[in-house]
Amino acid sequence: MNKITSFLGRLLAHRALHVALVVAVGAVVGVVGARVLAGHGAGDPPQAQATAGDVQPVGGLVQVADLRAEHPDYIVDIPNVDFAGLSESQKEEAIRLLNERRCNCNCNMTLARCRVDDRTCPRSPEIIARFLSLIRTGTAPAEAASQMYGEQGAAPSARTAAALAAASGKVVVYNVEAGDSPSIGPKDAPVTIIEFLDFQCPFCSRAEVTVQRIMREYPDKVRLVFKQHPLVAIHRQAMLASEAALAAHDQGRYREMHDKLFTISRELTRENILKVGRDIGLNMDKFTADLDSGKYRATVESEIQQALSVGASGTPAFFINGRYLSGARPFEQFKPIVEQEINGKRPEFVVGTNVKRDEPRTASKPQRPPEDPNKIYKVDLTGAASQGPENAPVIIVEFTDFQCPYCKRVQPTLQQVLKEYPDEVRLVTKNLPLAFHADARGAARAALAANRQGKYWEFRELIFNNPRALSEDDLLAHAKTLDLDIDRFRSDMNSSEIDQMISKDMKEAQEVGATGTPTFLINGRKMVGAQPLSAFKQRIDAELSRDSK
Repeated sequence: MNKITSFLGRLLAHRALHVALVVAVGAVVGVVGARVLAGHGAGDPPQAQATAGDVQPVGGLVQVADLRAEHPDYIVDIPNVDFAGLSESQKEEAIRLLNERRCNCNCNMTLARCRVDDRTCPRSPEIIARFLSLIRTGTAPAEAASQMYGEQGAAPSARTAAALAAASGKVVVYNVEAGDSPSIGPKDAPVTIIEFLDFQCPFCSRAEVTVQRIMREYPDKVRLVFKQHPLVAIHRQAMLASEAALAAHDQGRYREMHDKLFTISRELTRENILKVGRDIGLNMDKFTADLDSGKYRATVESEIQQALSVGASGTPAFFINGRYLSGARPFEQFKPIVEQEINGKRPEFVVGTNVKRDEPRTASKPQRPPEDPNKIYKVDLTGAASQGPENAPVIIVEFTDFQCPYCKRVQPTLQQVLKEYPDEVRLVTKNLPLAFHADARGAARAALAANRQGKYWEFRELIFNNPRALSEDDLLAHAKTLDLDIDRFRSDMNSSEIDQMISKDMKEAQEVGATGTPTFLINGRKMVGAQPLSAFKQRIDAELSRDSK
């Protein structure tokens, strides 16, 4: 605690970092700035069903009588949200906006509803924390809501010289020191990429594919430096993992530890980390002593401070010869920057101080016109696994990915739907393995192979209950558990016919505009995300009402 207090004191000593502290200090004590990343809205916590009664609001109940009367459907008592420091008018406006703005975790719920129905969501706490922090620093609630998602920039007078330079075609470069942090690649490489990472962050795990490709394609031109930035407010095991990585580095095994930690990113217990240490051949007496003594805690805290000092409050955050790139970006976004730096063709640049203030602001992108909620999509159900009567008046088509945590999260809801509408609903499943889930297509092939022996739903349950056990050996073990014909299962799993079925499902998903998982068609009408039972019931009841007319 003394180290944390000292750390916060050093940050507060720098007025220029005050806003960054308010937004991002959750990396140490419980609040993390929001980050908006591309891809389907998936974080990676396991499913945990919650109700409004599961979590008590922080700081007592919020009483906003006028808002309750005007909008009886609004959630006023939002769990684990502290409105301390806001005036009554600010509080009322904040609650209104939290009931209108949607979470970006692909749940298709408002931020307020997401806090009630999904307390494991990693996104809504970050977004709400940033939102309230901005209001406390004097930003109007409506402007703060826009800044949560970067929807509109500050007025020109509030922008820094670096931002104006960037807007005119220059690039901004940040002085981020590599120091003696772990690295791979030649130290005299023309390009140094510094990555701030969190071993429990699903986006850091996803970014590994890109990072590895960069190092393959530029083995002599790029040096990659690893910096620790555990977001402990939402990733409780991340700090210990970061300390373990540095302890392994002290024995010359950083990269091996780094890679193994990402394979167990949902299970970063002390026991599992010690097992990794044994597996990679560490001196376990030294490794255990280093972990238990907290020898590397100060180094990790120093690197957290280094990230926050330049405004990099989320992970992963990359600095390519000082040029900032955030999030799990594809290789194609790194390549032009890396090659400019290799070839000495960097555009004219200025030196920035804080990525949050210095990034160029642009006008809001034109919004897509809202999709017609009554549009009917049709897909071919031939050969698809299903539950419920063939002649049910309501057909729910599910596009799923076996590595998607939100697909897993919605399974109890789907089973409850079938229980409450045993004669009215048929559930049909289709496959949409997403590109960044390396094992999802193999799992889909295995599930379809099990379907040929009448055990699709049992096999599917085994996969969702064991999301990290998706190797071919794991899938074969599941098949043995279900007493399947293993030779037939293996043959079907690797057949071109089943692979073509998956490709057909993916093509249909593209045609109906299903870009993330899970996506549902309820009698052809689209619904996106791991929505609560109430959302399904509303749609089903509407369809039954139509059918009765």
